[in-house]
Amino acid sequence: MHTTATRPSSSLWVPLLLAGAVLAVLCVVYGSGLHNALIFDDARLRDGIVAQYGLGTDGPWRRWLSYASFAWLGLDEGRLVWQRGLNLLLHVGVCLSLYALFMPLVDQLPLTEGRSAEDEAARRRLAVLAGVAVFALNPVAVYAVAYLIQRSIVLATLCAVLACACWVRGLLTGHWAWLAAAAVAGVLAVLSKEHALLLPLVWVVLLVHVRRPPARTLALAGLGGLAVLGLCGWLMWGTLGHIVGAAAFDETSAAYVRDLEALRPGFAQQAYGLSVFNQAALFFVYGGLWLVPNPGWLAIDLRPAFPLGFASLPHLMGALAFVALFAGSVWVLLRRRDGWSLAAVCVLSAQLLFGTEFVTTWLQDPFVLYRSYLWAAFLPGLVALALLGLGLGRAGLLSVAVVVGLVSAALAFERVQSLRSPELAWGDAAAKVNLQAPVNAVGRWRPFLNHGAELLERGRTEEALKDFEQAVALGEPLGAAAMSQGMALQVLGRHAPAVAALERSRQQGMKHPMLAYHLGLSQRAIGELPAAVQNLQAAAAAQEDPQLKLRLLQDLGETALAARQPEVADQAFAAALALDPGHVAAEVGRGMVLLARQQAQAAMAVFDASLARRDSALGHYGQALAHMALGNLQAARSAVARAQALDPNNRNVAALARHLQTGSGAR
Repeated sequence: MHTTATRPSSSLWVPLLLAGAVLAVLCVVYGSGLHNALIFDDARLRDGIVAQYGLGTDGPWRRWLSYASFAWLGLDEGRLVWQRGLNLLLHVGVCLSLYALFMPLVDQLPLTEGRSAEDEAARRRLAVLAGVAVFALNPVAVYAVAYLIQRSIVLATLCAVLACACWVRGLLTGHWAWLAAAAVAGVLAVLSKEHALLLPLVWVVLLVHVRRPPARTLALAGLGGLAVLGLCGWLMWGTLGHIVGAAAFDETSAAYVRDLEALRPGFAQQAYGLSVFNQAALFFVYGGLWLVPNPGWLAIDLRPAFPLGFASLPHLMGALAFVALFAGSVWVLLRRRDGWSLAAVCVLSAQLLFGTEFVTTWLQDPFVLYRSYLWAAFLPGLVALALLGLGLGRAGLLSVAVVVGLVSAALAFERVQSLRSPELAWGDAAAKVNLQAPVNAVGRWRPFLNHGAELLERGRTEEALKDFEQAVALGEPLGAAAMSQGMALQVLGRHAPAVAALERSRQQGMKHPMLAYHLGLSQRAIGELPAAVQNLQAAAAAQEDPQLKLRLLQDLGETALAARQPEVADQAFAAALALDPGHVAAEVGRGMVLLARQQAQAAMAVFDASLARRDSALGHYGQALAHMALGNLQAARSAVARAQALDPNNRNVAALARHLQTGSGAR
């Protein structure tokens, strides 16, 4: 039996100071982002999805605990700072739980020869704290902690680590209360995010390391873990079953499958297997980024090449390495009873939790940093073992912890700043896209599309257009980039190329109702009036939002008048008035229809009635046109003057005023 190190209280002040320093630095790093804007998937906090969760039990159970925590704290704008503060608090909780998990495991290691029990205990505390600090201040962790909606993975990790810590404590003490607490925490982990589903298998690994059970007990434990896993899987099948083994579970993934099938016929039948192949290789990329978190390699959206076949050498080597690492770790766990066994526990636990990446075909989001937060929770154990293996004394360990901590904190601070706004986050991601990557690196267009959308919203149209053009060049498959390109060209007044871009978007299958609207506007601008009317009709029919529908109907009516289609115009204006009976432009529009039908007196009655309800430039403009049609030029000039007084910047009114100054009575 190994002698374990004691931990006298007289040597606690250094680790306590180190822990306090890490906590203070964490507050500075993440406190700088408390007022960051919502980005990308944070939209769930505004689109009503999270609002389904709360105190009741009749809402969705998937990610219930994490999403319900948003509802409990409040989703008002003023509560977002508190929401971010809660994410930080949960991250601190993860770090404390990691210390509680690894300290007793490290304490079970044999004493280092030539060192006193007091010195060894102090070294171990410092080594574990240093490992936890590497995790706590790691720039990769920013993508889970500072990305608000990713609380699900942070909370799942907290519950999973607590479950493991309770499990270890129960195995060491023999108290069933600890094991019961582990079970409760495990359930909460899965209720936070389904990626914690394989946690029971981690418990089996910890059981082997801590208790060294006989083969029969180990077999029963393994079967028990699989039974629990099967039960959880059965319960989750109703909501997640459709993605298991699926080659494509959304429209974007299906488009990627088509693109990759075009590159290599037969790909679609192998998509799931190739995804497993790919994810096994990416396991090492995730690990490498946690160990060497160069900000130049980190972004909210990363797009590695997807293998087209099983002979892809980098992916083949990675997949073989994953299997070899797993098999080697199992062998070490079963054969060794020292630090190597604990290292095997850390590796196997990370690989087992990573196993959820093999459940479906990851084409749309094959490599996202926030998911790795869960698997990286076992990194502190490896770091602690490596530091102890170097044979450093307490001063050396403290020096390494301080230097690595400060460097990591500076890099993490920079990453938090990169997430201050969607524009910065997507600009950062776009700058890191490898434009020379092979075409099977699908999805590289997304940062450019999203960054361009942010720029367009801020009126930086030329810059936005460049991003949209890059997204098109990188093969955005569903027509969103081409549509955005057309909208930017429209804003810039370049309507002919706008029509071409919008038509390309339609050919790619884009069904957004606003596509037809923008296409119709640009067609109207270049004189393609019949086509413009057709597209505006389609846009208005498909639009459900009342305010947008009102705007579309007004544009349709005006375009139909210009196209000499008074019946269509009258229907559009009537529909607009049904939505808003006091809509002045639609009232005047119906009068314009009567003018087009050469019913000037009836039109004048419409304009007079509209003006009786509300004085408007449009009403006086209509009166002027009606007076012209009736030959009353002086009355027309008087009416247009009143229109100009009410709206001096209206170009149509100004043009009519100039026309009347010529003295001509003809329109």
